[in-house]
Amino acid sequence: MSKENKNLILGMISIVIGTILAIFLLKTLFGALQMLLKTQSGSVIVTALITGFVALFTLFYNKRKELQQKREQYLYEERMKAYAKFYDLFFRFMEIEGSNLKKPRPEEMLELKKQLMMWASGETISAFQKSIMQVDENSSSNESMYKMESFLLQMRKDLGNNTAKYGELIPIIINNSDDIDKYRNYVSTRK
Repeated sequence: MSKENKNLILGMISIVIGTILAIFLLKTLFGALQMLLKTQSGSVIVTALITGFVALFTLFYNKRKELQQKREQYLYEERMKAYAKFYDLFFRFMEIEGSNLKKPRPEEMLELKKQLMMWASGETISAFQKSIMQVDENSSSNESMYKMESFLLQMRKDLGNNTAKYGELIPIIINNSDDIDKYRNYVSTRK
């Protein structure tokens, strides 16, 4: 007999024994409760036990919920810092010096990537990779802006603000109304 078959048989035997023990314990517990309920003081004891269990359950549940909220608040604050760093770099990049865009220094990009790796959601990291890392000279400006807006929307979603849609954020930074119309037309073809 192989080791896998032995483990399977032992597992089945354990489940059967565990089920039998659970049934026996429940039957014994219900029998004891029935006997207690038959007496006046037994009803009081059972009521007190139930009240105590409900109070303990509520206490543990509330404590767990409180810890979860603290964790979510901490993540929110850290994400906010990381995303604020991105926005600083993004708008600095948008400043034009002569005919050249002002590119972020490599160490700034490295710090941003570290922050995103630590605090951003998986969806935001994926959007960052698609928007920032995959934009090249062959991409159209509308395609590049669309990828960037995807990243911006995902960051907003991470922070609980997911009311904006494609075609609403990028026009804020475009100064030319013709370019805004072209971009919005491009977005409508992507849907």
